[in-house]
Amino acid sequence: MNKSRARGGKSEPVTCETVREIALSLPGAEEGTSYRTLACKVGGKPFARLHQNGESLVIRVDLDEREHLMSAEPVKFYITDH
Repeated sequence: MNKSRARGGKSEPVTCETVREIALSLPGAEEGTSYRTLACKVGGKPFARLHQNGESLVIRVDLDEREHLMSAEPVKFYITDH
């Protein structure tokens, strides 16, 4: 993952470890795997995982939110072949 995020006015790369730390800080979150990649789950269901390509983050959102995100920023939010 090579996107950047602002922290204290500075831009830092967002890493898999950063996503992992944030996701696992959520109530009920646990680490696991999905499609042989790192996944963060609640109740055994993944809500965030690293895509097999090693470059994309897969996140679970409801269908209305997904459509909104994809319409607003189609380069960042898209559906992968599966």
